[in-house]
Amino acid sequence: LVVNHPHPIRCLDLSCSRNKLALVDEKSRVYVYDMKTKEVLFEDANANSVAWNTDMDEMLCYSGNGCLSIKTGNFPVHHQPLQGFV
Repeated sequence: LVVNHPHPIRCLDLSCSRNKLALVDEKSRVYVYDMKTKEVLFEDANANSVAWNTDMDEMLCYSGNGCLSIKTGNFPVHHQPLQGFV
C-alpha cells in the first residue's frame, strides 16, 4: 500500500528521489505525502493536475482555476495567473 487516500485520484506524480508522492483528488485538492511515514506534508485546493520538477526534488507545481502554483521546500506557494495543465 502506497498511501490510503479517502477520495478517487485524478492525477499523481512521484518526486525524482521517490520520497514524496503528489496527487490531485476528485475534490480538486492537491496533497503531498511522505512515502516513508505516509503523512500529509502539504495540501491545497483548486488543483486539476500536478507535477514534480525532474531536477529539483523539492519543487512541485500544480495548476487549476486559471492559476499555476509553484511550491518549493518550506517556502510559501507562488501563484501565477496562467491557463492550462502541468
